[in-house]
Amino acid sequence: MALFSHIKHPRKRAFLAAYAACANIKRAAKIAEVSRFTHYDWMEADAEYAAAFRGRATDLGGDAAEDEATRRAEVGVLEYVVSRGQLVMIPVLDPETGLPAMAETIDFATGEVTLKPKMKPLMKRKFSDRLLMARLKALKPAKYGDKTEITGAGGAPVSIRIKFV
Repeated sequence: MALFSHIKHPRKRAFLAAYAACANIKRAAKIAEVSRFTHYDWMEADAEYAAAFRGRATDLGGDAAEDEATRRAEVGVLEYVVSRGQLVMIPVLDPETGLPAMAETIDFATGEVTLKPKMKPLMKRKFSDRLLMARLKALKPAKYGDKTEITGAGGAPVSIRIKFV
């Protein structure tokens, strides 16, 4: 059975499926080719649609966001390396020789041919320790969750005196 098959309107189904995949209303609206304001109108006017959005679509969208957070924490994302406002460039290596691959440039005014190494931007993989810590707190709260303990002097229990006047 297809996802959200109980929703008869094809655009509503498309929006719900898109949201389940990306957990982003603006992006889901673009994918489904509807205005995001239309989604809000449907939420007010169609209880079955609203229930599907708040239920299955939101659960699946949360799973998709969680998967992306885990990927960024464990696999990371590639970023360009920039120094002094400029991309850092490195030579492209020939896979057979391991030497820099060369590119010919021709000056059409003089007919001069020069060889220069082919260049590409340097990229580095960036991991997110904060996302990984958030996942650990959620999965193992007893071990990694935030803890608050209030004690008295020297670690003794706190004593409270209440005086009624």
